[in-house]
Amino acid sequence: MSNIDEIAEEVRKIAENLNEKIQLRENLMLTSREAIRLCGEAISAIHRRELKTAELKLKEAKNSINIIIKAVEEHPELIGGTVITAMQEYVEAKSLYELVTKKRIPLINELNVLDRAYILGLADLIGEMRREAIELLKAEKLEDSEYMVELMERLHEILQPLEYPRSLVPELRSKIDIMRRLIEDTRRIVVDAIISIKLRRALEQHAKKHQKLKTAIIKQLS
Repeated sequence: MSNIDEIAEEVRKIAENLNEKIQLRENLMLTSREAIRLCGEAISAIHRRELKTAELKLKEAKNSINIIIKAVEEHPELIGGTVITAMQEYVEAKSLYELVTKKRIPLINELNVLDRAYILGLADLIGEMRREAIELLKAEKLEDSEYMVELMERLHEILQPLEYPRSLVPELRSKIDIMRRLIEDTRRIVVDAIISIKLRRALEQHAKKHQKLKTAIIKQLS
């Protein structure tokens, strides 16, 4: 006798399982996009020094990341581009926050993300560190700006030796190449600006001394 009825039942179960995974995947995409949005808003708030707002956005993003991690642990086949992007955006945003508030970068076990997302997030962090170094320059916080550039250089040294297939860690090599160019450009801007600022300060100091001397001479003559 034919077992076609058994085949029909097997196919029904498979279809049911696949439909559940499709729904789970759609939910995961929505959660990932929400995490990406929150991280972007957190980064903008950090640069505006609205640190309380940034902290709240990061807490919300962390909740989304925890949901994502739980889902991919149970269903590893759901790990995809948007999921990885959400995690690496969280790494980038949280790392920038801790750099600004504590002058440190969080470890992977503090973030609860996948290995590849952590590496990619650190690579993306360089762009935000550059922006931070420039903002510190504008505020004439010269030592802090130099320190940020030194951290950028050290981070590049750490990531530079990594070589992995694109299928495992997509775009890592291109990100590392971009890091190098950004660091060189930022170092040049910072060095030039520091020389200019120090020269201006020296001239201002000289002008003040000259004015004091001039005032003293006028008093003596009057």
